[in-house]
Amino acid sequence: MKKHSLQEQASKVQISEQQESVPSRPAAGEHAIPSPAVLQKLELSARFADGCYETNLPGEAVSPHSHSFHEVVYAISGGTDFQMAGERYHLLQGDILSVPTGVIHSLSVSEALPEPARRYSLRLSPEFIQLISSLFFNDLGLDLEQPFLLHTTGTAWEHIGDYFRRCVQETEQRHFRWEAVVFGIATELSVQIARCWQGNLGEDTPELLDRIMSHVEVHLAEKITLPDVAARFWVSQSTISQLFRRKMGISFYRYVTLRRLTEAKALIKTGIPMDQVSIAVGFQDYSTFYRAFKAEFGISPAQYRKMH
Repeated sequence: MKKHSLQEQASKVQISEQQESVPSRPAAGEHAIPSPAVLQKLELSARFADGCYETNLPGEAVSPHSHSFHEVVYAISGGTDFQMAGERYHLLQGDILSVPTGVIHSLSVSEALPEPARRYSLRLSPEFIQLISSLFFNDLGLDLEQPFLLHTTGTAWEHIGDYFRRCVQETEQRHFRWEAVVFGIATELSVQIARCWQGNLGEDTPELLDRIMSHVEVHLAEKITLPDVAARFWVSQSTISQLFRRKMGISFYRYVTLRRLTEAKALIKTGIPMDQVSIAVGFQDYSTFYRAFKAEFGISPAQYRKMH
């Protein structure tokens, strides 16, 4: 991950109030990747928050490392994969990724990209995270100590990248009391992220849950995994897990199993062979289906058929 000093950043990126202008490629000979030891020693340039602009060349990778601050990444362009906490986060243009303090993470950039991957990074102190958690996030069930991914392209929050741009601009220009301005922008951005999260998981916008449930119905006979579904809907696995626990009161995998077994009951009544029933609802073999059915309903599939 390339991290410039404030002076280097100012010479490499000129950002106006109306339009960003980011260099498509770093200057020749100036793209050395800092070591994990260097990355872990990075410190904020202000008490609460600052911003920086980062690039990585196609095919580039950054070794696992962590920070003493919380990092919120905004993808100016897509093609970067972050790995942390056992999950992979594939960033598309306009995505927001939260990297908590102290969490070990690495990244890699697709070799197929025609130009460097670009992103803004808003860096927040633990003190600031504690403040905004109590004010804006705890009541939403959003734990800022866990990574999460938000997709903004094509939504009402497409404008959110401008907050990141302004934080970077203020940090680079260092006008009088720039720290206070960045604090204010970061606070407002936190509210926008909370609204974006509420928009994805709120009572009035159940589209994500509905789309995932419809996906399960269509693919019930196939293998359904949380990582695959998360990638399909451009959200993190933790987002889906929290969504199902919050809205349904059960885990994602529990929901899938219940849907398989409920559909199995309907198929059993039609008289088709039991082994075909198990395959039709996505169980790999009859013995697994048998155990799950009996554990859920207290009787075997054959006993259920006799009763109906």
